[in-house]
Amino acid sequence: MRTWLVAAVLASPVVAQQAHWSLRGAAARVRLDGPETHWLQGPATEASLPPGGYAVHFGADAEGKPRSLALVVPAGATAAIATGPAATARAFAVPPADLRDYRVVAALAPGDEGEVGVAARCSADGDGYLFVWDRTGGAFRLERSLGGERRLLARVDGPRGDRQPHTLALQVEGFRLTAAFDEADVLQQLDGGLASGGIDAGPWPWGRVAAPVRVDVHPVARPRASAAVVVGEQAARWHAAPTAGPGHWYGLELALERPHPLLPRTAAGFEPWLLLPPAAPVVLAADWRGSLGPGGCGAVPLDGNLTAELRWPSLPGLRRQVVLVRALVASPDGAVLAEHTPAVAFCLP
Repeated sequence: MRTWLVAAVLASPVVAQQAHWSLRGAAARVRLDGPETHWLQGPATEASLPPGGYAVHFGADAEGKPRSLALVVPAGATAAIATGPAATARAFAVPPADLRDYRVVAALAPGDEGEVGVAARCSADGDGYLFVWDRTGGAFRLERSLGGERRLLARVDGPRGDRQPHTLALQVEGFRLTAAFDEADVLQQLDGGLASGGIDAGPWPWGRVAAPVRVDVHPVARPRASAAVVVGEQAARWHAAPTAGPGHWYGLELALERPHPLLPRTAAGFEPWLLLPPAAPVVLAADWRGSLGPGGCGAVPLDGNLTAELRWPSLPGLRRQVVLVRALVASPDGAVLAEHTPAVAFCLP
């Protein structure tokens, strides 16, 4: 008994120094890249990790790919991240031989040296785009082969190879090429050299670049909104990455997480225009006085990332209540509600 008490006392400071994470959203995996690299699997899961700064990268789901977030989670804090609900991304049963827009996802065998790549819009003539990971030199490259000529389109430093499994993804959508490593976008480029093609139409003209062990072809994963709240002892910080670009306006709202009748919703997730007050149980909304804290409303910045400090309303009826926080995003002229960010739940102290 005495040994157990000593172990509990010694372990308690270690537990207190951890940060708690929770995920609610789509049936896809999420990579947390910080003091430790950790994977969360949706639609719902929890984890305890060392405190610090983390980059949050979301995997593609049936509705698209949520935008990445950057969070700083202190010791003892709770980080709740959320995306819209969605099913698992589905691959084509038979990869099309000649397709314009798609996403190629490749599973890599563990390895610490050599080059491995994934190709798109390939033809029997040897044309195509290639996204390659140089595991020996620690770099990512995006190349194009056209008419027997290879051209480097973009390059960026990356990690060196290790004995862990990884994934590469190359998405071709019109002129836009997007390359991802372990769910994080690492290269983007505009190129109009190749309009369509398969994933492996002929012999690779890429020299010693090895092919992945498994390749799946998915529909294009268009950007989706994501959100998170980091809750500390006295305050909370809200983060969101909407799909609406700079010039749009946003405003936060708090709603009680309680059962209520099902409400009709439009495709964008809003209540239809019925010339009636909103039926959803909205409690508070941000205003220009900063009633909910700095950053509660304003214009979407150039980088498209929103942050706000949430201050607790001094209302006794809201204490210990679980609330949902989300942002409504309006068009630049304020006439149309363009989207809303995923609602994140947290408990008011």
